[in-house]
Amino acid sequence: MTTRSSTKTTDPARPAPAPGLLLLSLLAALAPASPLLAQINPKEPPLPGEPFIPDQPVEPDLPLEGESGRAIDPDLLDSGRRIGDLVPVAHERIAWSARADANLASGPVVCGRGVLVGTVTGHVQLLDAGRGTEVWRTRVGPPITVRPGVLDDRVLALDAISGMNVLELGAGGVLRTVPMPDGDVVDRIAPFEELVAVATRAGIVVLLERESLRVVSRTRVPGSPATAPIVVGDHAIVALAATGLHAVRTRDGRAAWTRPIAGGVNGAPVHVRTPDGLDRIVVAGAAAGVVAVDAATGREVWRHREAGAPIGLAAPEGRLLAVFASRRLVELEPSRGGALRGVALGGVPSFAPTVGARGVLVARANGVLELFDDELRRGDRIELRGALAGPPAVSGSTAYVGLKRRLVYRVRLD
Repeated sequence: MTTRSSTKTTDPARPAPAPGLLLLSLLAALAPASPLLAQINPKEPPLPGEPFIPDQPVEPDLPLEGESGRAIDPDLLDSGRRIGDLVPVAHERIAWSARADANLASGPVVCGRGVLVGTVTGHVQLLDAGRGTEVWRTRVGPPITVRPGVLDDRVLALDAISGMNVLELGAGGVLRTVPMPDGDVVDRIAPFEELVAVATRAGIVVLLERESLRVVSRTRVPGSPATAPIVVGDHAIVALAATGLHAVRTRDGRAAWTRPIAGGVNGAPVHVRTPDGLDRIVVAGAAAGVVAVDAATGREVWRHREAGAPIGLAAPEGRLLAVFASRRLVELEPSRGGALRGVALGGVPSFAPTVGARGVLVARANGVLELFDDELRRGDRIELRGALAGPPAVSGSTAYVGLKRRLVYRVRLD
């Protein structure tokens, strides 16, 4: 019987570690504690809830072209520049362009003399509306998931984990966090005169008291919401992606009425008050055309069809405008739904029209903007050379447009 020895033998051909290598290994182990190296390390980002008041531009660490090994969209590259560092477009209608802290998670929101954006890094950033300079930036945690909402002197920002963060508009500090346990919120936070309304992908409509943000009702609806609810009178109406419209009572969350829409809906419903004082809810039906219902009962009042499906609606100051997949922008008569005027578009729109005090903007997801005057006469065409993060925001005769790759533009509509 042969017994194997457990003693390890040393290979005489293998040299012992060089003293220089041992020294380098020792230095590498001690490097984090080195005061010299510690000075080179980048400054730690602010903790969640801390406002960051900038004193110099902050550039995120973005991969260079091809560095990640993935295929890169050529629209996001420009002469060897870093991904996300797109060259701003110059145009006589563009008052300024600004670079956000990081890639945008949604379209911008206007609040007085400021423009709010939320980023994929979990920051809410306020830009000065007049100059485009950063006023403050606050990190609230994980990625911002939907467009922020504005309540007087407060900002409401939803992140993926914590819930609804309440920030002070003046300085950006976090005042409190309201848990949102019902899943991902769709579209946006929708403030109204007395309530704040949100809807989740799980089919829950949540109504909160505007001032205290106390939950008034939490209601499961018969489908998956496509957008945030709108509040008209004592009803909160939500568009269900596959089925139609559903209304709940604002005082207790109980179902008020349901209106099936063939093929489901595209985009958010809008509220229109007719010249004789009647409240209508108008929605873009995927197969049914533009459909108007009575806000109190859900009864269908009229519908309007075009060659293509309606994509989105806007209802400013008693007007009603719709964009269609047939590349048309049409103004409709709110009481009966007849077409008042229309114009051909250069491509299929991606969002509802943005209507200002003296002009209309129609945007495509690829960054092409088409501008029209109040009579829908064709104006300028602007190519922003980047994908939009969401629908533009409007204030007076000015629109604010955000690209996914960090850039925010102020565009004159008049």
